[in-house]
Amino acid sequence: MVDENIPKMTTNTLLELGHNVLDIRGTEFEGIPDNQVWQMAQE
Repeated sequence: MVDENIPKMTTNTLLELGHNVLDIRGTEFEGIPDNQVWQMAQE
């Protein structure tokens, strides 16, 4: 899971390398505190 502060190019590279990445940019979760992003990523 990556938040809106991670460059889109980085997210795309991770996806191209086969990683399972959820970009919260443009979702209801955009702008949530980093600790919540981290918690969601761990789940």
